[in-house]
Amino acid sequence: MKMEVEIRQRETPRCYDAHNAQGAKAVVDGSPQALGMRPMELLLTALASCACFDLEHILQGQRQKLDGLKVHVEGHRPDKGNPKPFESIHMHFELSGTLEEHKVARALRLATESYCSVRASLDPRIAITHSFNIEQPAPPAGRM
Repeated sequence: MKMEVEIRQRETPRCYDAHNAQGAKAVVDGSPQALGMRPMELLLTALASCACFDLEHILQGQRQKLDGLKVHVEGHRPDKGNPKPFESIHMHFELSGTLEEHKVARALRLATESYCSVRASLDPRIAITHSFNIEQPAPPAGRM
């Protein structure tokens, strides 16, 4: 499967518009103005969003009701040297809905370790971990 993107320089130095074949756009920025996301932030975004797509698909197959999903991603790079690749990445998933904890744990393990194409494309020496918490819906009023 072939994928393509095109990067076009903006008037601001080190700032680019990235376009895909469908016309979607992202701003990639390495300038002091911070007009967009930096390339390494986009890599974290790609990893987390890929895991989210797979997680939603797996939970749907498990007949779990996912109402909301948020991920906080933190990557650590060395302070010195060039290049400065990620040494570790941690993703914390915050889920809401009627979800069974053991099914979420299994789905997250599959999504982050087996199915995510972005993770499979990264250097295997990067320590990638995850954690999660589930916010269950409140019981209907008048029921305990």
